[in-house]
Amino acid sequence: MFVTVARVYVQPLKTSVGPPVSSKVLKYCFEGVLRRRIYSSFTNISISMLFDGGRPLYSRGEEPVVLEEGRRYRGRVVAVDEVPWLVDAVSSALGPEFRCSGPYGDFIVSIPEVEVTHFGSLRIEL
Repeated sequence: MFVTVARVYVQPLKTSVGPPVSSKVLKYCFEGVLRRRIYSSFTNISISMLFDGGRPLYSRGEEPVVLEEGRRYRGRVVAVDEVPWLVDAVSSALGPEFRCSGPYGDFIVSIPEVEVTHFGSLRIEL
Protein backbone atom coordinates (compact mmCIF):
# COMPACT_ATOMS: atom_id res chain seq x y z
CA MET A 1 0.00 0.00 0.00
CA PHE A 2 1.10 3.53 -0.80
CA VAL A 3 0.17 6.96 0.55
CA THR A 4 0.38 9.57 -2.21
CA VAL A 5 0.16 13.24 -1.25
CA ALA A 6 -0.20 15.99 -3.86
CA ARG A 7 0.53 19.42 -2.41
CA VAL A 8 -1.60 21.98 -4.20
CA TYR A 9 -1.68 25.77 -4.52
CA VAL A 10 -4.80 27.56 -5.72
CA GLN A 11 -4.67 31.16 -6.91
CA PRO A 12 -7.94 32.95 -7.79
CA LEU A 13 -7.83 35.03 -10.97
CA LYS A 14 -10.36 37.42 -9.41
CA THR A 15 -11.86 37.79 -5.94
CA SER A 16 -14.81 35.45 -5.46
CA VAL A 17 -17.04 33.98 -2.78
CA GLY A 18 -16.14 30.35 -2.20
CA PRO A 19 -18.27 27.51 -0.89
CA PRO A 20 -18.86 27.24 2.89
CA VAL A 21 -16.36 24.37 3.04
CA SER A 22 -13.39 25.30 0.84
CA SER A 23 -12.43 21.69 0.04
CA LYS A 24 -15.17 21.85 -2.61
CA VAL A 25 -12.91 24.12 -4.69
CA LEU A 26 -10.23 21.40 -4.87
CA LYS A 27 -12.84 18.67 -5.35
CA TYR A 28 -14.27 20.57 -8.32
CA CYS A 29 -10.84 21.23 -9.85
CA PHE A 30 -9.77 17.59 -9.57
CA GLU A 31 -13.19 16.11 -10.41
CA GLY A 32 -12.41 15.15 -14.01
CA VAL A 33 -9.35 13.12 -13.08
CA LEU A 34 -10.75 11.63 -9.86
CA ARG A 35 -14.44 11.24 -10.80
CA ARG A 36 -14.77 7.46 -10.44
CA ARG A 37 -12.85 7.43 -7.19
CA ILE A 38 -14.53 10.46 -5.57
CA TYR A 39 -18.07 9.22 -6.14
CA SER A 40 -17.63 5.52 -5.35
CA SER A 41 -19.25 4.15 -2.17
CA PHE A 42 -15.78 3.62 -0.66
CA THR A 43 -13.24 6.25 -1.43
CA ASN A 44 -9.54 6.12 -0.75
CA ILE A 45 -9.12 9.85 -1.36
CA SER A 46 -8.95 12.72 1.10
CA ILE A 47 -9.24 16.30 -0.12
CA SER A 48 -8.29 19.00 2.37
CA MET A 49 -9.81 22.40 2.87
CA LEU A 50 -7.90 25.34 1.47
CA PHE A 51 -5.59 27.05 3.93
CA ASP A 52 -4.54 30.69 4.11
CA GLY A 53 -1.24 30.48 5.94
CA GLY A 54 -2.08 28.08 8.77
CA ARG A 55 -5.79 28.94 8.87
CA PRO A 56 -8.34 26.60 7.24
CA LEU A 57 -10.96 28.41 5.17
CA TYR A 58 -14.57 27.62 6.01
CA SER A 59 -17.70 29.66 6.61
CA ARG A 60 -18.32 30.84 10.15
CA GLY A 61 -22.05 31.44 10.26
CA GLU A 62 -22.88 34.55 8.24
CA GLU A 63 -19.26 35.17 7.15
CA PRO A 64 -18.69 33.87 3.61
CA VAL A 65 -15.40 32.39 2.47
CA VAL A 66 -13.75 35.08 0.34
CA LEU A 67 -10.97 33.97 -2.00
CA GLU A 68 -8.90 37.02 -2.90
CA GLU A 69 -7.49 37.65 -6.37
CA GLY A 70 -3.80 36.83 -6.67
CA ARG A 71 -3.51 35.28 -3.20
CA ARG A 72 -2.18 31.70 -3.01
CA TYR A 73 -4.08 29.19 -0.91
CA ARG A 74 -2.73 25.74 -0.19
CA GLY A 75 -4.33 22.35 0.18
CA ARG A 76 -3.64 18.71 -0.55
CA VAL A 77 -5.11 15.67 -2.19
CA VAL A 78 -4.21 12.33 -0.59
CA ALA A 79 -4.79 8.86 -2.04
CA VAL A 80 -4.16 5.53 -0.31
CA ASP A 81 -3.99 2.51 -2.61
CA GLU A 82 -1.95 -0.49 -3.69
CA VAL A 83 -0.51 1.50 -6.59
CA PRO A 84 0.42 5.20 -6.55
CA TRP A 85 -2.01 6.09 -9.39
CA LEU A 86 -2.35 9.72 -8.26
CA VAL A 87 1.15 10.43 -9.63
CA ASP A 88 0.09 9.38 -13.14
CA ALA A 89 -3.26 11.17 -12.85
CA VAL A 90 -1.55 14.43 -11.96
CA SER A 91 1.34 14.20 -14.42
CA SER A 92 -0.52 12.95 -17.49
CA ALA A 93 -3.95 14.54 -17.14
CA LEU A 94 -3.30 17.78 -15.31
CA GLY A 95 0.40 18.64 -15.36
CA PRO A 96 2.21 20.80 -12.81
CA GLU A 97 -0.12 23.76 -13.45
CA PHE A 98 -3.61 24.05 -14.92
CA ARG A 99 -6.58 26.38 -15.03
CA CYS A 100 -9.81 25.51 -13.27
CA SER A 101 -13.02 27.41 -14.05
CA GLY A 102 -16.36 26.72 -12.44
CA PRO A 103 -19.04 27.75 -9.98
CA TYR A 104 -16.53 29.04 -7.40
CA GLY A 105 -14.51 31.18 -9.79
CA ASP A 106 -11.48 30.90 -12.05
CA PHE A 107 -8.23 29.60 -10.58
CA ILE A 108 -4.69 28.72 -11.49
CA VAL A 109 -3.89 25.44 -9.74
CA SER A 110 -0.28 24.38 -9.30
CA ILE A 111 1.04 21.08 -7.98
CA PRO A 112 4.65 21.66 -6.94
CA GLU A 113 5.11 18.30 -5.24
CA VAL A 114 3.70 14.79 -5.23
CA GLU A 115 5.12 12.57 -2.49
CA VAL A 116 4.75 8.79 -2.44
CA THR A 117 5.36 6.83 0.78
CA HIS A 118 5.13 3.06 1.18
CA PHE A 119 3.10 1.97 4.23
CA GLY A 120 6.06 -0.11 5.39
CA SER A 121 8.11 3.03 5.98
CA LEU A 122 5.47 4.78 8.11
CA ARG A 123 6.22 4.67 11.83
CA ILE A 124 4.94 6.24 15.02
CA GLU A 125 7.35 6.64 17.90
CA LEU A 126 5.78 6.13 21.31
